[in-house]
Amino acid sequence: LLHASPRGPAALGRTGAGLGYQTIAPSLAVELDEHRNTPADLAGNSASLVRDGNIAAPLVEVPCGFALATPAAVFVWIDYEGAVMEVRVADSSLRPASPLIRRDVPLHAWIGPAAYLGFTASTGARNAIHEVLTLDVSHEAVTP
Repeated sequence: LLHASPRGPAALGRTGAGLGYQTIAPSLAVELDEHRNTPADLAGNSASLVRDGNIAAPLVEVPCGFALATPAAVFVWIDYEGAVMEVRVADSSLRPASPLIRRDVPLHAWIGPAAYLGFTASTGARNAIHEVLTLDVSHEAVTP
C-alpha cells in the first residue's frame, strides 16, 4: 500500500472485507485476495491494483493461477519504472518472466511527490498468518 493520506502513518481503512485500506486516499494498493467476499470479487486467489481504497472497483484484477491460502510462502515482485507498474506473483522464489499485471500507473499524479509504504491484511472469520519475510526497496529520485 502506497498512500499520502493526511492521517499519515496513523491512516486506517475499514477492517474485514475492507482489508485495512478501504477508504484510504489518495492510495494505490497491490491486493492479493485469497477469499471471494462479495460478488464484486473476481474470485479468491487473485491479484489486483486498487486506487484510493475503492475495493469494489479495482483498476485491474486477475487470477493468480494457484492457491494463495497456503502455509508456504507466496512471492511478490512489484516493479515501477517510468509510469508503468508490473506485478509478479509466484508460489516459488523463481521470479516469473512475465508480469501478472502490467499497467500504466502515474503515481506522482495519483499520490503526489511523497508517500507512506505499508502493509495490511485481513482474514475475515478464518485464521491466517501474513508476514513480510523480506523487503527490498530501491529508489531513484526523478523530476516529474
